[in-house]
Amino acid sequence: MTGSVSAHRIPAVGIDARGLSPAYKAHYGRGTWRYLCELLRYLPQMAEESGVSIQQMDENYLRVGSVASAISDILPFGRMTFLNQLNLPLQLGQRDVDLFHFISHGDAPAFFGGNTVVTVLDLIPQIFPELYSRPGQGWRFKFARYLENRAARTAASVIVISEATKRDVHRLLDVPLERIHVTPLAVSENFGSRVEFAGGQLPEMKKELRQDFGLNPERPVLLYLGGIDRRKNVPFLLDVLGRLKEEPLPDQQKPQLVLAGRIEKDDQYPALLKRISELDLTDDVVLLGFVADDRLRDLYWAADIFMFPSRYEGFGLPLLEAMACGVPVLAENNSSLPEVVADPALLLRGFVAEQWAGEVKQLLACPERAEMIARAGVAHAARFSWRATAAATLEVYTELLDRRRG
Repeated sequence: MTGSVSAHRIPAVGIDARGLSPAYKAHYGRGTWRYLCELLRYLPQMAEESGVSIQQMDENYLRVGSVASAISDILPFGRMTFLNQLNLPLQLGQRDVDLFHFISHGDAPAFFGGNTVVTVLDLIPQIFPELYSRPGQGWRFKFARYLENRAARTAASVIVISEATKRDVHRLLDVPLERIHVTPLAVSENFGSRVEFAGGQLPEMKKELRQDFGLNPERPVLLYLGGIDRRKNVPFLLDVLGRLKEEPLPDQQKPQLVLAGRIEKDDQYPALLKRISELDLTDDVVLLGFVADDRLRDLYWAADIFMFPSRYEGFGLPLLEAMACGVPVLAENNSSLPEVVADPALLLRGFVAEQWAGEVKQLLACPERAEMIARAGVAHAARFSWRATAAATLEVYTELLDRRRG
């Protein structure tokens, strides 16, 4: 439904909830999925109190017709593009909804009109095209970017998750600043702090949790959580670990690097395994795989330092989660990460393995400093709230609905 909003009924906003399904793209269990889950936790009640109805548009709601499904099945490639760009607008046009919010601009139809809100999580494929454009498929890469960018440019409003992404959207897509709204991400309530266990209890608690995850309970844990596409720069952590392994330390004081996340099907996985073998780190790297949401807090609590060597992030949610759990973090000073970390002492420059190794050694050698950093991180993470994220999102909806009603 397009045009103005009737003054005689409750306006409705449809939220694209396909990302809740494990079968839809690669959103499930990652930052996009968490963002969607937390919005849907708070928005329906908050919207109802504001006189707005929230419609959750999952795969059943946006059902694919038999004809569209048959066409999709015979396409040699581009099935998702066909469904999103041709079939989806037909489905949306049959819904009595005044405004549609797409949680990722990569999921939004490019030719649907101006009654959409589109979240741009990041523009990383445009910033690093050499990392995402495969040889011989440059036209497909450019076409995908064209559709994504048009969906954002033609949206009534664009939501971004950091000031850094706001600058990118304005600079790269030429979207006016007044149409871009920043709604930072936050930390779920179950990511509680471990700082109350400081002192004698914390070391024993970490050992018990490490045993639960099948880790060596005696060795320090350097944790990374996330994907392993090239932009994440995970092989750099292997170089850092190699430097630390050269230190004249007893075996039980040498760190183990724990990589957590659903990474086995990533095209970079074989190269990662090869690099681990080449650096003789097989006994020092633990590939933990996917960790369920209800175990993530325990995993953070089991770590000594959270390592995040990403080249670019739209927000960097795992950093904030680690800080909320009372874990010191190390990251590079780029993109949105200064907004998330806030403490310049924890942001390094240039991807220098010796520098990262030196910071790790200092944090492991000085528990008092690590605790001080952990407490500051907990206080900083508490400033972010999913309720505030939902409230800011609702403001975008109501502003657009009021404009249409007028």
